[in-house]
Amino acid sequence: MSTTGAEGVTSSGRRFQVHSCLGRGGFGEVYRATMSSSGGVRTEVAIKVLRGDIDPGSDSVKRLRDEGRLLGALRHPSILRVHDLVLLENRVALVTEYVEGDDLDKCMVPSMPIRALLGVLGEVASALDAAWTTPSPTSGEAIHLVHRDVKPANIRIGRHGEVKLLDFGIARATNVVREAQTANNAMMGSYLYMAPERFHEDRVEPPSDIYALGC
Repeated sequence: MSTTGAEGVTSSGRRFQVHSCLGRGGFGEVYRATMSSSGGVRTEVAIKVLRGDIDPGSDSVKRLRDEGRLLGALRHPSILRVHDLVLLENRVALVTEYVEGDDLDKCMVPSMPIRALLGVLGEVASALDAAWTTPSPTSGEAIHLVHRDVKPANIRIGRHGEVKLLDFGIARATNVVREAQTANNAMMGSYLYMAPERFHEDRVEPPSDIYALGC
């Protein structure tokens, strides 16, 4: 995908300009961009763009849309804020806040103070609690969102020390009727951080996230 100078418009009328690629993964790429509101306010954002060979009607796209819809209901300082879902060069993309920093797996060195690590884990635990208990803006009932892929690579430490839990892309609300498996019948998540019950139970609840956080 050609990124430098690429432009788009969000569903709310805000415009953005893509600057550079931040990384690539199984879903696609993540880019840094600037989003401009109608009032002229400019905000640095990250844009998660699905691979071009992914069918817009696939489960990957549905999971990304779930991520945007569910995160839109959350307001927690340690959960990445979602701005919008857009089409960028005919590819589905999720526009989120941009947090400059490193993932926890890069910060976990022998010199990292245990007090600092415990502080990070405490903030992530608070974020997971909010994801489970925050009421839906439409029904008023708790959205019951389980992350399903808590691991150091999905925890960002900002340059000012802020903690952000990333990538709810494989998470889903447990009260939404849909299979909890990928198209090839493989479980969603990272095996090294999966609770034992994940290997023989379809239903996933908060204890699975807490187990992963403690690994």
